[in-house]
Amino acid sequence: LANTGAVAICGPGGIGKTAVADMVFALCLARSKAGSGPSTTGAEHPADSLVFTYLIRVTAKPSEIDRMAFDRVEVVTENGQIRSLQHLLQRIADVLERKEHLAGPIDKRLISLRKLILEHARPMDGRRRPMLLMIDNCEEFDAQTMKSITDFVDGIDRNDLAVIFTSRLPTSSAPTVHMTPLMRVDAQQVV
Repeated sequence: LANTGAVAICGPGGIGKTAVADMVFALCLARSKAGSGPSTTGAEHPADSLVFTYLIRVTAKPSEIDRMAFDRVEVVTENGQIRSLQHLLQRIADVLERKEHLAGPIDKRLISLRKLILEHARPMDGRRRPMLLMIDNCEEFDAQTMKSITDFVDGIDRNDLAVIFTSRLPTSSAPTVHMTPLMRVDAQQVV
């Protein structure tokens, strides 16, 4: 994740893909809350750069919503069922509190949301505010929806938006960690 800005964790159901992704998410959350990041002399390790202003976790499976905010880091665990690119765009606009970017045809909304993420990630004050997006259970999406979602996130610079996907099948152009039932994956390896 630190080297590429995106990772897909794939493997059979029930082997811990979500658990590993949640551990990576938690590591990034802890770093973000602490404000740790690269030193002025350069990062000791690529993972030192994993500090985010916004962390969003969405899943394709239904469950509850939990939202919390602190300091300059907002964490949204949005476990409402995401069934389309439009639902994902809505969640991002909700987090950034900019729903006006959802007006018009889909092409206009995509461009508008990409610009909005860029504005948040690279504000005029020069302080980077990247976003981490975790999309869990991607196998629940139909092929066209998954393509729309990956096309959208692939169109955003990985310095502005980092992405973690989990799925039973490879779903994106992101580097993939293939989990097997007998494999133990440490979140530090994914970071």
